[in-house]
Amino acid sequence: MITFYGPIYDVTGYATASRSIIRLLADCGYDIGVIPNNSWSIYGIKLSQPDHTLFDRLVVNTIQSNSNIYSMQTLTTTSNVKGKKLVHTMFETDRCPDSWVNNLNQADYIFLPSDFGVHNFRRSGVKNCFYFPFYIDTEKFNPETKKLITRPEFKFLFMGDATPRKNLDMVLISFLNTFRDKNDVSLTIKIFINDLELSYFCDRISKVRKKMGVNKYPYIYLYPQILSNEVIPGFINSFDCLVAPSSGEGFGLPQLLSMASGKPIISPMWSAMMDYINNDNALLLHYDIKEVPYDIVKIDKNFYGHQWAWPSLEHLSLLMKWASDHPVECNTIGIKARETVIQKYSKVKVASILDSIFKEIGVN
Repeated sequence: MITFYGPIYDVTGYATASRSIIRLLADCGYDIGVIPNNSWSIYGIKLSQPDHTLFDRLVVNTIQSNSNIYSMQTLTTTSNVKGKKLVHTMFETDRCPDSWVNNLNQADYIFLPSDFGVHNFRRSGVKNCFYFPFYIDTEKFNPETKKLITRPEFKFLFMGDATPRKNLDMVLISFLNTFRDKNDVSLTIKIFINDLELSYFCDRISKVRKKMGVNKYPYIYLYPQILSNEVIPGFINSFDCLVAPSSGEGFGLPQLLSMASGKPIISPMWSAMMDYINNDNALLLHYDIKEVPYDIVKIDKNFYGHQWAWPSLEHLSLLMKWASDHPVECNTIGIKARETVIQKYSKVKVASILDSIFKEIGVN
């Protein structure tokens, strides 16, 4: 039996990854039990009824002594367990945090969802690293999915969170500066924030507009609510281009979901994105490699001494302008992007990777 321990029911990226792994293990016929880690976020996700049924059915209260432990990000306390200890984890910079290395090396095998991650964790001293990505549901996320938003203008999407790593301020500045006073282009920001944060965030956007002298146009739309799993494919398919100038990603789920939906993405070809974007299937954003700023290290010491990408504000503006002026070419790029996701991250492809790894390490 495999006992999976990790976040399941919340809105975090790790919980999304956990749900993907659990579905795959169950569909591949593995005997699996799930112990949810409910400490990650107080905000729950709106799961589909099939997902609720599956996860609730798999929940167990204890770990059997002969179970293989599959843990998301961190190793559980498993001193009395005889089975193999498996950890699925990731990080967004050029190395594994120093404080993680010893804990990870207590596990038998470490899985990372990108070749970039495997290389950097091995370089950091983490042993027994394997490449094992998350799958993308290319049937749900596809260009034929019914769109939820049908406004006629060229629509950019930013999807993620407001942490400094995502560079949302850079998106706002580039968008407002590039499209000032134009009403045929819009930017939608999809992040989840609570009511207190929402007021602050709207005030922040207003101040940026005022400082830049940009008034009514271009339009910026904010979606702060949690979307249910059923509507996310149609939501993403409503847009023409994803703007993702992230300084680093462990996997890049919004990028891959948009690509699966046939959308071009604007992104640096660095960190996990090096696995799947190129000149043919994305709009590659120029960047420099810099140390993670001290203001971020001060908050999270895991970033101490690490480097990540610093995208070019000027080039981001140029790419956004090019995308809005070339919708036909963007559609061609999006077609190639979807082909990449099908080839590398379809359920069938990732299931074959899983079976190959488990056969090699002796998990059944």
